[in-house]
Amino acid sequence: MFIFIFFALILPLMASAYDFERYNTKVNGVYYKFNTAELTASVSYKAFFRSYFAEERDVVEFEIISNDYSGDVVIPKEVTYNNITYTVTSIDNHAFRKGYIYDGFVGKLTGSGCIDMTSVTIPNSVRSIGECAFGGCSGLVYVILPENLESIDQNAFKGCDGLTDLYCYSETVPSAYENTFYNPENIILHVPEESIEAYRTTKPWDKFKDYVPLTKSDIEATEKCSKPTITLVDGKITFNCETPGVTYHWKLSSPSGTSGSSTTIQPITLTVYATKSGYKNSDVTTYKFPGINGDVNSDGEVNVADHVKLSEIIMNQ
Repeated sequence: MFIFIFFALILPLMASAYDFERYNTKVNGVYYKFNTAELTASVSYKAFFRSYFAEERDVVEFEIISNDYSGDVVIPKEVTYNNITYTVTSIDNHAFRKGYIYDGFVGKLTGSGCIDMTSVTIPNSVRSIGECAFGGCSGLVYVILPENLESIDQNAFKGCDGLTDLYCYSETVPSAYENTFYNPENIILHVPEESIEAYRTTKPWDKFKDYVPLTKSDIEATEKCSKPTITLVDGKITFNCETPGVTYHWKLSSPSGTSGSSTTIQPITLTVYATKSGYKNSDVTTYKFPGINGDVNSDGEVNVADHVKLSEIIMNQ
């Protein structure tokens, strides 16, 4: 909506204009910028550019980021384009944003992130993550950060209010800012067992909800847990996974979050993924309950009490 308002305001000011579009290169579902001299690639975004000549002003330039990522995103260590293989070494600023605009006339306007993306796995070749790289990606459930990661810029996870687990495989604590993580007190941090104390005592990594040690076999795992299924029969919710002995990590969400109240009918969504020692995490399964409108306890409001009630149903599966 703000994009259309912006056009309505700025178009009367223009004496003349020209449009052009530039896309970063999409390979197997991921956008990249390529450095042909160093044979490296950075994960970037799909971008549209426009420029206008405005009366008594310099050229006004802005860009609209229009990403389309969803589901479980796995970034590869290497990518081949035009028969040339590049090593993926970084994630650009705003790489997974959606609707972000910058121009020299009105400054910065920000939209959302890729809200339908549920997990991201980043390869060991990546050493840096840019500013607001995952900003607004509220559907993210977990993110896996690589062993060789050195730095994470400001607001990299701003607005990722659905994030429950962050896995960082680096034995050396990466540099980060106080505002790199969004509400870390609600996130469980999984790190190498030999480095857990370093993370607990290094800012801003010292603010997480809990710290879970990872073994070498966890980090070096090659086999992946099967994606779990969710079934609802006669009011009973059941998780199943073809990989035996897994642990299920689940959460509930609604459009208004897990607190507050509303008389508006809202769906409740359940997400779950599976883990097992010595295995890679499964993909995330998302389930929107048929026949459940959000008011689980039938008190006329959609609020945290409904999440508690539904949690009790799940815990007693």
